[in-house]
Amino acid sequence: MSKAPIIVTVYDRPRHFRQCIEALLRNGPAKESELYVVSDAPGKPDHASKIDQVRAYAQSITGFKKVHLVFREENYGGHRSALTIAQQVSAKHGRFIFLEDDVVASPNFLDYMNDGLNYYESDKRIFSIAAYTLPIQFPKAFKSDVFFLPSHCPWGLATWQDRWERVDFSAKDRYAVAMRDRKLFKKIISSGNYIIHILRADSQGQVEAGDVRICFHQFIHDVYTVYPRVSKAMNIGLDGSGMHSGTDKKNKYSVQADTSIHKTTFDADVRLDPAIIRRIRNYQNGNLWESLVNSIILAKHRWMDKNRTKHCK
Repeated sequence: MSKAPIIVTVYDRPRHFRQCIEALLRNGPAKESELYVVSDAPGKPDHASKIDQVRAYAQSITGFKKVHLVFREENYGGHRSALTIAQQVSAKHGRFIFLEDDVVASPNFLDYMNDGLNYYESDKRIFSIAAYTLPIQFPKAFKSDVFFLPSHCPWGLATWQDRWERVDFSAKDRYAVAMRDRKLFKKIISSGNYIIHILRADSQGQVEAGDVRICFHQFIHDVYTVYPRVSKAMNIGLDGSGMHSGTDKKNKYSVQADTSIHKTTFDADVRLDPAIIRRIRNYQNGNLWESLVNSIILAKHRWMDKNRTKHCK
């Protein structure tokens, strides 16, 4: 089977982008893979110089089966730009691998992604394949190469057209839906309270968070993402350069990507491991103090929203 096409979205970070491409080229299947580089037009005049540097480097890229350069002449914004290319590429190829320019892949990243796409293609319980895994300690009894979560991670992902096209990416108040459905609310915070906070911001128009809209789709339809036990990617954009990522001052999300030649063994027994989910949630929520503050903020938001609804009746 042919290799899945690779989409890399870029903006004004030439250094990050170069590292992203150089890492992909260390993967053997790169030479069999088509690469789509999607460059949005400047949102502000002072962004133009860096975008020119990014595009100049993109024009020099070799080593892939074919390189498609999508240089937008108008500013789409990150959400619309990524969504548009994903729809176009998935319609043409039926599947795709997606990275932003700050994701640095391991040397076995493309093998893992393509093997996962082939293995789970007919299993509709799987929505996507993720590359990044948090640096948690796994239970001693857990020996598998992969595990499953009810939400995806955008730091390197792969999926199929028939899954992708079912996601509703339109702007709507998903947060209000979650607040009315206790079972759904519990699903959303199962992997960490941060998801409900982003969902609230997205619903209120403070951000355009396509990733949380995907997660919401997964919670509603009970479809899962496959994660590697050892991360196949690391994010180098948590340095304040990203749109929403901020700065990872405590290195909470810092990992060493897998450098082994070990071939991933995928698991046909698709189920959620409560112990792993609990460890993911605890890691995301932070230490006891951070978790307490998070819970207080969350309770305050729920109280405010419920009272707002009562006053509107």
